Amino acid sequence: MPQPEISEFHATSRQMKHARELHVSWLPSPAPPPLTPHCPTDGTDPYSVRDTLPLSEGGAYTPDMSLARRTLTVLLLGFALVALPPPDVMARARKPSPPKEETRKPKLRLVVAPAVGYAPVEAVLTGELTGVDPHDANFCHAAITWIRIDPGQSEQEGLRVREDPACLHPREEVSVTTSFTRNYTLYRRGSYLFRLFVEGKDGTRIDSGFVKVTVLSIEDTGAQGAGS
Repeated sequence: MPQPEISEFHATSRQMKHARELHVSWLPSPAPPPLTPHCPTDGTDPYSVRDTLPLSEGGAYTPDMSLARRTLTVLLLGFALVALPPPDVMARARKPSPPKEETRKPKLRLVVAPAVGYAPVEAVLTGELTGVDPHDANFCHAAITWIRIDPGQSEQEGLRVREDPACLHPREEVSVTTSFTRNYTLYRRGSYLFRLFVEGKDGTRIDSGFVKVTVLSIEDTGAQGAGS
């Protein structure tokens, strides 16, 4: 009689003298094969993360590898943080420095009108002073000198007119004059040159450039008509 097999049980029957006995015995299931870590190194597993650290003997990962990788990452971050300058230094480095204010030098500009005319010419000279603090006591009621150079004269031979007003007001009422005017009546034919000086109480002098006034006469008109 064939021996029946029941799943994981093995049953046998024997013919006894007076009765049939059924013997059932337990057959243990075979143990599963040991699991090995699956860490492909050829990049074929899409769900695995490649590791650039060298593998140990046998091509498998070890716990020491993961620990070494984490230690290396922490060290690199630490070096990066130590190398960075403090936040306030970085903020000052990023903040653009304000442009330096250029020191304004005092300047004196002289203009005249008219620049050309028939005699007699009424020439009006105007001087404009800039670059001086309006409350600078050194230039409060500063001395001014007008220079007029007639035709055929040198600058040393020219006429000088000096005005030196006194400060009679209290010191807290300092006021700097920045505009100066003077009139000249010119009769003689030719070119005239004019210049202006402004001098502070400490001797500092500011000079203007030269301006020219040309005075014409009737003879000049006749010469121009004959030449045409």
